[in-house]
Formats: sequence, structure tokens, C-alpha cells
Amino acid sequence: MAPPELQALRLSAGPLTLELRPELGGALTRFVHESTSGALDVFRPTALEALVHRDVLGVGCFPLVPFSNRIENGRFRFGDRDYRMAPNMGDHPHPLHGHGWRGAWRVVKETASSASLRFDYRGDDWPTAYSSTQRLTLSPTALEITLTLRNEGDRKMPAGIGLHPYFPKTKHTRLRAGLRKVWLGDADCIPTELSEVPKDWQFAAGRALDGVELDHCFTGWNRSALVEWPEHRLSLEIEADEIFGCSVIYVPPGRDFFCFEPVSHENGALNLSRPASASDGGLRVLEPGAELAGSVRFRVQRD
Repeated sequence: MAPPELQALRLSAGPLTLELRPELGGALTRFVHESTSGALDVFRPTALEALVHRDVLGVGCFPLVPFSNRIENGRFRFGDRDYRMAPNMGDHPHPLHGHGWRGAWRVVKETASSASLRFDYRGDDWPTAYSSTQRLTLSPTALEITLTLRNEGDRKMPAGIGLHPYFPKTKHTRLRAGLRKVWLGDADCIPTELSEVPKDWQFAAGRALDGVELDHCFTGWNRSALVEWPEHRLSLEIEADEIFGCSVIYVPPGRDFFCFEPVSHENGALNLSRPASASDGGLRVLEPGAELAGSVRFRVQRD
């Protein structure tokens, strides 16, 4: 029997169109710039197969709550208790990207050009219950996403937020971003050493992504990046609030997409030997009733 059809929302403002599937991890499934010469994808387009099989890893963008990237073997200690998270991506032993991307979000507000989604978590593999809201606002030139994480329980909790957008990658796609340091890791991408950024991974002056292979977390990001598709005369400026002090760049070999993920903390931050409230890349700690929030703006320009 075919699965029930996913709820779809469509937002528009000027030449920009955004489609959402809230029940599919709060995912953005289409973000395009339309003109008389045709539509161009800003985020990677979601294939029909990904929707049919509920494959969140095949969408255009999804939120990361209450942490980004991996927790080694799903184990961490917070306060005076040990916690264990089950794998959430097949037989991969390290749970990825929190709970939100594997859960259903509900629509709490919708207009022609904006929507607010909410996700509630009450599981026992996190120190306390929490909620998250994702507010999406479309203007004729930009998409703004505001992500909020709120402690809904009576205990402290570690907290991290981020976004996981996928972008089309062509032979000519270029990325510009100022990055200070990078976490090197093992074969499972578990961080092992904080290093200066090698010359081949420096993007401050802008460079083509053709031939680049990356899956690393960078610290000291200046919260501004530029993606360019010169053959389409299309560019995208990514501007993030101060909370998003790290970025994960994922450029898999031989694929037609890449990721530039604004995140609030380093990979593996729950198990790094550093204060959880460190402002340079550690997870924050939320008191009961407290919130962590930040916005990322995606500004589109087409010549």
C-alpha cells in the first residue's frame, strides 16, 4: 500500500518560490528563482523518489536540532548522567543531526510568503523535553530561516542548532567563505584534531568546487559566504547570525550537489573536552524555559 501523501506548502514572493514538506523532517523540497528565461534551482531539487520513500537526505534543506553532525556511538555524558542515542541512519553507528530531521513538524502559521513550523520532542535519550520552531520568510530577493530551540523541561540541556542546505554543483560552481580552522577526523568523520586550514581547503578568495572533496567542520567562519553559478549568472549570498560560528562543508566526489551548513557548534561537541558553553564552537547549555535562536538569510541574485 502506498504511503499517505505528504502535506505540501508553497510560498512565493516575486521571482522566488519555496516548497515545504513539514511532515518530512521540516524539509524544504524546492527553492527556485523564476524568470522569463526559465526557473533555476537555488537548493538542490528534490527527486520524486525521495518523496515517495520519505528520504530526508534527498531534499533541499532540513533543520538540525538539538545538535549538528555526529555523536560518537550515540554516547555522551551531561551533568551526572550518561545518555545513549540509537543509530538513526541505517547501520551507521553514530547518530546524526539530532531528532528534528527524523520527525514530523506541524504548521502553526502560514501566509502567502511565510510559514512557521514546530517540532516537539519528549524522548528519553536527551536530558529533557524540548521544542523547536522554524520560521521561514520569503521576500522577492531572499529566504530567511529563523530556528529556535527551547528547553521545555525542568533540567538543563545541551543545545545546538543548524541548517543543512544542499546546493546544485556544476563544473563551474564557486564558493567563497572565510574560514579560520578545521577539524580533521577519522574514517567515520569523528573529529580528532583542530588544525589550520590547508591551502587546498581555503575559500576566502573564492574557488571552484570541481575536484574538491570535503566533509569537515570549520571554525571561525565569518558568517558570510557566497555561492556562484557563473554559467547561469546566478549567485547566492549566505549571511548568518553570530550564533552560527561554525560551518560544515560537504563536497562528495562525483555528485552533482554540495552542502554548506551554518551550525552553532563543532562536530562532536558533546564529547569534546571543552566547556559546553564555549562561544567559539561548543554546545550551549539551556536552563529550563530558556531558548537558543538564530537566523540565516539566503539572498539570491540573477543577472
